[in-house]
Amino acid sequence: DQSAIRWHLTLSLGHIQLTKLRQTDVQAFVANLAREVGPGTTRSIYGVLRAALNAAVNAELLPRSPARGIKLPQVPKTDVVTLRPTDLHRLAAEVPERWRPMVYVAGACGLRFSEVAGLRVGRVDASGNRLRVLETAPQVGGDRAEPKTEAGRRTVPLPGLVAELLDQHLDRYELKSDSDALVFTAERGGRLNAANWHKRAWVTARANAGFPSLRFHDLRHSAVPLWVAMGANLLQVSRWLGHSTVQITADVYGHLFPETNDL
Repeated sequence: DQSAIRWHLTLSLGHIQLTKLRQTDVQAFVANLAREVGPGTTRSIYGVLRAALNAAVNAELLPRSPARGIKLPQVPKTDVVTLRPTDLHRLAAEVPERWRPMVYVAGACGLRFSEVAGLRVGRVDASGNRLRVLETAPQVGGDRAEPKTEAGRRTVPLPGLVAELLDQHLDRYELKSDSDALVFTAERGGRLNAANWHKRAWVTARANAGFPSLRFHDLRHSAVPLWVAMGANLLQVSRWLGHSTVQITADVYGHLFPETNDL
C-alpha cells in the first residue's frame, strides 16, 4: 500500500485537493496506469485509492467517493502452474541449503512468501504433522503482521517428508529452544526481504532447475493436487489456502474437482 501511494497515487493525484477530485480524474488515472503496468497491478493500486476515498467518505470529508463506477482493465485468466513432487525436489536442490525447506513449505503446504518468511518455530508441529499460520513477515514496517483476512489464520497439513526436513532445519540452526524465532532468516539474521531473496536465491535456482519464469507464489498452487490426491474436498482446500470464500478456490482450482465444474 505504501508503495502504491508513494510511486503512483501521490505522483499522479497528489496535487489535486481532495474535495476537487472527480470521477473523471480517477478514470483517467486508471487508464494511464493500465498503459504503464499490468491489469492486476492496476487493480491493486486502484484498490488502495478506493479504500482511501471510502475512508474519506466515512470521515465526512467527502459526500461520496469519486472512485465509484470506474472501468477497470480485465485480468486475463491464466492456467495455474503446478509442479510435481519430482519438480519440487529438483527446484529445492538448487536453492541454498538454509532456504531449501522453503520450497517444500510453499509447494506442499500452500503458504505465500510472506507466510513462509513469517513462520515462527512455535508454529511448526512436526510430530502432529501440521503448521499454524498466524502471522506474516511484512516487507514495510514492523517485525510481524496479522494475515490480511481472518481466513488467512489457519492450520494446514504438514506432510511427513516436510516435517522431517523442518525438524532437521531447526536442529541445524539451533532454533528449537526459541519458539518465537523465525524459521527462515536472511544470511546475517533478521527478516527475509522478498526482493533481496528473489535476486540472491530464487532467480538462479529456478533457472538452473528449468523453470526460468516460475514465481515463488506459483509454488502455492502445487499443494492443491497433493491435497486432492489425499482425498481433500473443496472446502478443506479452500481453508488450507486461506481463501475468504470457497468460490475463489473453485474459480482457480475447480478443474481438479470434477463435481465443482458447474460452480
